[in-house]
Amino acid sequence: MASRDFKEKDIKLEEHARSTSDDGELYATIMATRKPNPRGPGYIKLYGLVGVVLLCSTMNGFDSSLMGSINTLPNYTDYFGLPASGNASTGIVFAIFQVRVLS
Repeated sequence: MASRDFKEKDIKLEEHARSTSDDGELYATIMATRKPNPRGPGYIKLYGLVGVVLLCSTMNGFDSSLMGSINTLPNYTDYFGLPASGNASTGIVFAIFQVRVLS
């Protein structure tokens, strides 16, 4: 019974699409007759993907600030032979980190 109702709605939408050339009006008609389900399988996948991207972005910011803090520690600069005042060699350390983030 429900699939019959959807078929009838599809026929009405197709007729409306043929009668109008305005895509915005067609979109409004589709959204009014078939509202998206925010708990549907497509949306659940989208929420999961957004969560992973959010966590990756958050960790990248945390790692960058941590590297900036560690790079100023005397023990770190002594171990890697970096000057305490900072120069191009400390920039290379940050560049290596950013290249790792892109890969």
